[in-house]
Amino acid sequence: MKKRGNSKGGRLFAAGLGLVSLLAGCTPPPHSPGGTAAGPVTYPDLATLPGHPGLPPDAGERAALLNGLEDAHQANTEAGDNLNREIENDFEIPSASGN
Repeated sequence: MKKRGNSKGGRLFAAGLGLVSLLAGCTPPPHSPGGTAAGPVTYPDLATLPGHPGLPPDAGERAALLNGLEDAHQANTEAGDNLNREIENDFEIPSASGN
């Protein structure tokens, strides 16, 4: 029975992987298209971002929005079903036998 894990190929692979890892750590920093070194990442000031719009204040208004979304979902579902029926009825798929 052949021993596993002590083959010469495995040791060479591990040595090569170690060399690649070592060289990857020695690469210079990335440069921008202008040729200068890329600076640190800057993030926007969170104080200048607009606030959350919040929920509509009225429960009736929230219910109306929800009903509108449900109606739109139902209309899209019906349109998809109609399109599937049109495709099934109007397009003929040729048989694989060539008849």
